[in-house]
Amino acid sequence: MSLILLFGVGDWGWWPVVAAVSLGLIIIFDTKTPGSPTLIRLVMEAKSRLRHSLESKMLQSMSDISWWSKLSGIEFEHAVATIYQEQGFSIEFTPQTNDQGVDLILRRNNEVSIVQCKRYAGSVGVAAIRELVGVRASWPEAKDAILATLYDFSSGAQTFATKHNITLFSVAKDYLKTNFRA
Repeated sequence: MSLILLFGVGDWGWWPVVAAVSLGLIIIFDTKTPGSPTLIRLVMEAKSRLRHSLESKMLQSMSDISWWSKLSGIEFEHAVATIYQEQGFSIEFTPQTNDQGVDLILRRNNEVSIVQCKRYAGSVGVAAIRELVGVRASWPEAKDAILATLYDFSSGAQTFATKHNITLFSVAKDYLKTNFRA
């Protein structure tokens, strides 16, 4: 339509273009009406109630190991992030691909910690710890490097982590306080 109007400028002058733009502006400004403050407040309150209800249900679910075992890798990262948020950390998520071996960046009191999440059905071995040791070298500002998993770590992984100052976090043992193993 606008092309037709532009080609018609020579025959009809500028009035069709000016009329179309004017009509468009009138329509835009006449259809913008502010919402009712009462309705806006009610919607905001409903959103808040829903958010709190969902957070409460999620925290209840998080106390069940079967809920954790059904999570995908990304969901596991977000659930681990929730645990650290409860402890007062601010969380930064890295990209899902090309994350350079870091899934979460934790910040609290001007200190940075990096977290690598491994949602394995069994024990995490030494290879994952070695990888995190290498990643930590490229994060000199990181106070702590944490490897989080669902269940447990092999004895070799525990020894290697202690030797290289890597914190191991097991959702089952450290968060749920259970010795459950898959």
